[in-house]
Amino acid sequence: IIVAVLTIQGQGMLFNTIIGNRKSNYKDFNETCIFGLIFLSFNILFVNFFLPIDKLIGTLFIFTSSIYFLYNFYLSNSKKKYLKNLLILVLITFFLLAFSTVNRPDAGLYHLPYISIINENKIIFGITNLHFRFGHISIIQYLSSSLNSFILPKEAILIPLALIFSSSILFIFQNLKNKLKQNEFYHSVILFFFLIFSIYSFNRYSGYGNDAPSHLFFLIFIIYIILQNKIDINFFGKISLLAVYLFTIKPFMIILSPIVIYFFFKIYKFSFLFDRKVIFASIFLIIWILKNIITSGCIIYPISKSCISKIAYLDLEKTKI
Repeated sequence: IIVAVLTIQGQGMLFNTIIGNRKSNYKDFNETCIFGLIFLSFNILFVNFFLPIDKLIGTLFIFTSSIYFLYNFYLSNSKKKYLKNLLILVLITFFLLAFSTVNRPDAGLYHLPYISIINENKIIFGITNLHFRFGHISIIQYLSSSLNSFILPKEAILIPLALIFSSSILFIFQNLKNKLKQNEFYHSVILFFFLIFSIYSFNRYSGYGNDAPSHLFFLIFIIYIILQNKIDINFFGKISLLAVYLFTIKPFMIILSPIVIYFFFKIYKFSFLFDRKVIFASIFLIIWILKNIITSGCIIYPISKSCISKIAYLDLEKTKI
């Protein structure tokens, strides 16, 4: 779990560097972890177009990400606070996994088989013809496949899903703590209920599928909307990226697109489109749609109207069924 957390944090810090944010610090620890999960998912998806995510690729991701985290940790002036945050995140993840039994819902049907496919093959054309469930794949399966490596046991692929819970809980708690200090009663009450709802609803890892991550990231999306003080490029970039990531978990989350469009036009600035987070979100969305077309012949599977009829491996009748 420690190795997994170092990997995710390293990816988050690298993402902050790429988008031009100020250097990460312990105050951004939970947010860095959340965007680290998103950035790692994207990287694994992109690499899988060309290579299987085998143990060599997984080890390289773990090694380079951990080194980048340790480098930033070495430069930090708040090492004790970093270690405190790290320990809390690791312990929550540990207990969540320790008290689970098996990952029952859908895991044996297509989550774990598809993770195995990602680890053994680069992206496969028309894989939905093997089984339609492979068309319902979430970005979470790509995230899980990232910890396939020489230095971790195969069970490590279960850790990223648990890290989504622990990092989300800590993100909500940190925002609640900040709002209580600022005596903002309205925001504090909302965040308190979000926290209680999340702990009550998602404390059983054995019940996780793709639904739990989508609910947790949806709450994070809503928190950004509620707590925003001003609509600027940074805010717009974050909600754009979260909306795209939610869509890659559950296509139903396309319902969030009007909210993003609303905030774009509310204070219309064409420069918003050139924000690095928005550009990254756009590339992410394009690559995910391309993945869908390659694996199923449809932009959004199994919506038959989104299928491209000229694609040879498309089974339109099976898709309609």
